[in-house]
Amino acid sequence: LQTAIDEASSGDELIMIDDAVITFDVVTPIGKSFVFNMNGHSIDTTKTFTFNGPVEFKNETNSKSLINCKINSTLFTAKYSLDITNVDLQSAGPVISSVSALNITNSKIKSSSTAITFNKADVFNITSSEITTSGSAITITNSTYTTITDTTIKGSLLNAASTSNLTITI
Repeated sequence: LQTAIDEASSGDELIMIDDAVITFDVVTPIGKSFVFNMNGHSIDTTKTFTFNGPVEFKNETNSKSLINCKINSTLFTAKYSLDITNVDLQSAGPVISSVSALNITNSKIKSSSTAITFNKADVFNITSSEITTSGSAITITNSTYTTITDTTIKGSLLNAASTSNLTITI
């Protein structure tokens, strides 16, 4: 996977052809964007994915796709925009730590810790999704726009200081 990311041009779509076990940290190059099409497949990992450019994870099949981190570690660290559509994420630790735009659609996020930490970012949208955690479901700090629509949250929602606009539609 890391080789495919390193060799891909910015904007390329990487398509999964089988389930995978990832035993190394995955890091995208600074400023490089890509689309990761799960194609109905899943990833098990004990490592962190660090995105240094805009990334989209999607699944366009009727089969479920899951990215599962089996240890108490942050699954995704996003420094640029991160879009997740029809892909479920699970971690024993935090699932997503984001400092840029974050859009989640039709996905399930499950964590034994804080599911999503969103800090100093412009836009956070979550639509038609489910977040389940025994800790904080979402922690939002210094964010400009946050919209949560048609989403089930099982855990606490912490809207911390300096969040300009929080909209929750049920």
